[in-house]
Amino acid sequence: MSALGMLTALILWLSAGTLARQAGDVASNAGQSQSLIIDGASIVDVERGTVRPNMRVVVRGARIVGIGQAQPAAVPSGDQNVVDGRGKFLIPGLWDMHVHIDTTEAWFFPLSIAAGVTSVRDMGGSLSRIREWKSPPKPGVLRPTIIAP
Repeated sequence: MSALGMLTALILWLSAGTLARQAGDVASNAGQSQSLIIDGASIVDVERGTVRPNMRVVVRGARIVGIGQAQPAAVPSGDQNVVDGRGKFLIPGLWDMHVHIDTTEAWFFPLSIAAGVTSVRDMGGSLSRIREWKSPPKPGVLRPTIIAP
């Protein structure tokens, strides 16, 4: 998968949202300078239709800043947030193109992120609520990007 494609996608941890929880903890507890490093995971390359095993992904803030072959002994100093990705897979964020969020955001947003849905298209909610959701979330809040007609 191209680095540009990965930069625009969030990551799904296929073991019941483990990465989403850890990334949320990092986002709420760490500054922009601290990184989350996922070592040894397999990246699903949707552009080429392949799986790239034993990769390292470095996330700083809300951006993927590096993708390369994992090197277990070379974890950058000062970066304490290292996740063992061996036996796990990373994929680009998924889209749900037909949702009706309305007043269900308390459970809908966390459930979407845990399932790897990073962007949704609301098809009929209250426009004032949609405008509110489209504004940047508070620090530590994970929610999908919301697109509305």
